[in-house]
Amino acid sequence: MKPPRTIDGFTVVEYGYFLRPTLPLGYVPPPDGSPPLRPVQNLAICTAEGVEGFCLFFCDSVWEYVTDEFNESQQHMKLTPLAEFGLDVAEWRKPDATMNTLPDKPGVLVHMPPELHYLIEPVLRCGCRAEWDAFAYLDKAGEQEMSQLAAVAERVLKNDHFPLANKFLDKYEMTAYDECAQLYFFFGLLDYGGLKFDRVPDAK
Repeated sequence: MKPPRTIDGFTVVEYGYFLRPTLPLGYVPPPDGSPPLRPVQNLAICTAEGVEGFCLFFCDSVWEYVTDEFNESQQHMKLTPLAEFGLDVAEWRKPDATMNTLPDKPGVLVHMPPELHYLIEPVLRCGCRAEWDAFAYLDKAGEQEMSQLAAVAERVLKNDHFPLANKFLDKYEMTAYDECAQLYFFFGLLDYGGLKFDRVPDAK
């Protein structure tokens, strides 16, 4: 799975993955009841403007941050996974243009069919998690914001993508994933804004 273009503000320069989710060698869960470390599967070597060196981000299967390590050498970073996890990265890859379609921290929305990935950015930008969020957004939305929403609604309608999005929400329920709640209420936002996005005939 390709990473987002940035992770916690750092730009991805190389990325790779473990063949299976894994924990660091000798890892012991906290005895005080704190949340345990999540297994790591995806890794990304990143840089940031003004920072001398590289940060290796260890992420879970959907590119959510787990932990990180900093070093001045990019090549040294590539030795860290084997030393700390007992596994080597299957293959280090360079970013390409296609990964720029995903915003930072898309969560489980990366599991949507690729043809729905255009929804991720507007869904997370609007950030509606309830009906009142949608109404509040519409109250403040200007001409530009409404034009952006209209363009998304038109694309969903043209490609009949609403049933596909609903099928995704059947698998990843909004009560379990915050970003799925945002996807669900994004369609509510379109509906309350009077923007048609599905092919079901309007009720008379």
